[in-house]
Parts: sequence; C-alpha cells; structure tokens
Amino acid sequence: MEFEQANSVHLARKLVPKDMHGIRVIEIEGCDSRDDSSTAVHSNNGDTHSMNEPIQVGIIGDFNPQLRYHRVTNEALHQVGRSLSVEVNCVWLPTASLDKADSEASLELCDALWCAPGSPYTSMEGALKGIQFAREKDRPFVGT
Repeated sequence: MEFEQANSVHLARKLVPKDMHGIRVIEIEGCDSRDDSSTAVHSNNGDTHSMNEPIQVGIIGDFNPQLRYHRVTNEALHQVGRSLSVEVNCVWLPTASLDKADSEASLELCDALWCAPGSPYTSMEGALKGIQFAREKDRPFVGT
C-alpha cells in the first residue's frame, strides 16, 4: 500500500492512503487553524470539495426504520461529518426508483454513494444500477 504524507498543518503527521487497488481514495488537506476557509477534500481524479460545503451521501437501499443497521448508517455518516467538521446530508435512494430511466438525475446530486445492508432489495436491478453509476462516474462508493 502506497502512502503519502498529507500536506497540511492540521494533518501534518497523518498518513493518507494514496491509491489502493484502484479504489478512489480522498486526500484531506488543510491550512492554518486560524483560517478554515480553504480546507478542502481532493479526490485522486482532481475533483475538489470545500470542507465548508455540505456533502450529499446517497444511500442505495430501501430504508426501514425498524432495522437498526439502517438507523445506524445515518448516525455513522453524521458522526463522521461531525468529527471532520463537515455537514453530511444522507439521502436514501429506494432501489425501485433507481430502476427507472431517469434515476441518473438523483444519483448525479450525490457526492458519494453507499449501498446499504438489508438485501433482498425491492429492486436488485435498481441497486446494481446505482453501483454501476458509482463505478462508471468515479464516485466514492461503500457497500455494506
């Protein structure tokens, strides 16, 4: 695994994975603690996202509030956001809606995608289309 040292005052001693088996990895870079306005996240495809902008995470799955692992998916993403001082918006994308012709529009609004646990999905084809979108559009993706 190749590492590079983050170029940051905040993260000067933190090592960040540069690339691992073709998986898109982000690098976090900061500035002087008196000026957080230029803190940004850079992907290895060159995209930049300001740390002051909310991050929209699309969760591919059929949300069921009775399932603990669905509730904790939201909680985990919000906890990560708080620890990084970034607002994280979670949007559940029902698998049946992703099986429609116009589903790419809702996926385009997401900065990252997470395929939720809890199969069988209402539409396995919709779930696979969401995963395919992440792969083909080089979006950060996690599957659990």
